[in-house]
Amino acid sequence: MTGTFIETCRGYGKKRLEIPAKAKSLADWQAMWYDPIHPYIFRWGQCWKGNVQYSVDDYDAEVGFWLDVLGLDSNVLSSDFAMINTPDKVFTFSFVPAGPDGSTPRSAINIEFMLDGILNTAKELESRGIVFEVPVHEDGEGSALFTGTLRTPNGIAVKLWGVEQHS
Repeated sequence: MTGTFIETCRGYGKKRLEIPAKAKSLADWQAMWYDPIHPYIFRWGQCWKGNVQYSVDDYDAEVGFWLDVLGLDSNVLSSDFAMINTPDKVFTFSFVPAGPDGSTPRSAINIEFMLDGILNTAKELESRGIVFEVPVHEDGEGSALFTGTLRTPNGIAVKLWGVEQHS
């Protein structure tokens, strides 16, 4: 990529970031927001839509974690590539055994899920042997938003979010 292209992208980004910095209300945001300079042109394929891939040191453990501990499905599974998706095919990601460059650093990505019934889900995950690095908790005193973080066998953070009604 050329420096000119990066400067163009940076200019676009700075202009977009002025909006949350200046908006004091939803009405301000809506008044300042504008359509993209260039329209979205991607058309989804048939098998899956978007995907993020990471690499792991312990491929077998990662496969077992996602498929048998969390109960997700595989779109593709081989000895050197796993494409994991939710059973409803809404969310997809993949991982591969680490190559010469090593595995993806633990802090490089977070995989996040917004769940219905997060408290019950956390209890079920704990019964399956999951230990939460950050236990599921209110995202602020009295908040209906709850969050917690667990890690895959290779250390990738999986952050769960959910809204619970207080009784």
